[in-house]
Amino acid sequence: MKAVIFSIIVSSIAMLGFKAMNEPGDLELRVDDLMVVFGEPQKEHYLAKEDTVLARQGLQLFFTGKYMNADNTWSRPVMTKLQCGDCHSVETDVDTLLFNSVEKRADHSRTNRKNRFVGSTMKGVVNRESWFNGTLYDGYDFLGFEARANLKHAVKFCAVKNGGANRVELTDLESDMLINYFKTLGLELSDLKMPDGYSALVAGAYGRGEPNKKMLSVVGLRYLHKLPHTKVEPIARKERKLGRTDDSQSGKYLFESTCSHCHGSGKIEEFSPDRMKKIKSDLSKDNYRSVYNILRGETGKNTSIGLQHHYSGEMLADAEIEQIVGYLISDSANK
Repeated sequence: MKAVIFSIIVSSIAMLGFKAMNEPGDLELRVDDLMVVFGEPQKEHYLAKEDTVLARQGLQLFFTGKYMNADNTWSRPVMTKLQCGDCHSVETDVDTLLFNSVEKRADHSRTNRKNRFVGSTMKGVVNRESWFNGTLYDGYDFLGFEARANLKHAVKFCAVKNGGANRVELTDLESDMLINYFKTLGLELSDLKMPDGYSALVAGAYGRGEPNKKMLSVVGLRYLHKLPHTKVEPIARKERKLGRTDDSQSGKYLFESTCSHCHGSGKIEEFSPDRMKKIKSDLSKDNYRSVYNILRGETGKNTSIGLQHHYSGEMLADAEIEQIVGYLISDSANK
């Protein structure tokens, strides 16, 4: 595939790039295209080819909360403080697409020094056949059921339900922009890490353009079509250690890969040394129980959290919150 990288630099905003489809090579064949040719029914959101203009606007919307109109003027601010990219990665978040769990995502993040995001990755989102899955039962009302089976509805649902004070209702056009951008983030044959020789066989079968049940299975069994509900069993409130164990080193890593993603230098509510001292002082007033209030959305004291997004048990285990508390209690958190 001849990769075209769109470099968008407008008003000092440097955007990321994405690939446009054109004569793909074996390993760059897109998995959703393979599956359709081999006989899988087309998903409602399936695009044989992304609209490059809409995809570019979707990329802008995802990372900046607005997009460039045809007359080279910026749209209204669709998202004012929090953008999609603040909560969702656009990279693979596990080492293999065959397994997905809190532990495997944590290991991948630690090994590859990547941030831990509140939401699931958008890499391969077009390859799934359902969204929200078990998370739906952990706080979403019946409105989410429609979003579970339809990516377009899921995109709109996420913007409304997960934007905190920044909740927005996307127009159909804005939703289409994101869907076209997500097409560029679809899984490629190389992502499936097939045994030697298999990729060439798949590519050859794809080139013939005919349904192929065997190849449908060969490709389909290499990735998860639904992300499992991977919530780790929570720690009972009375059993929480709240920093009374030596978890400061692990907690420091977690703080930097989760909290600092949004609160780092120059970002929202920057965690400067002075602010860290105040946070530590405020949280210590109830023995750091408020960390759970903030990260989980539990009721209790010190719950005025504004735009703070909640980490579900799928994205951050209770044991990891315990480690974050251990770090906050330590002297190193003030430096």
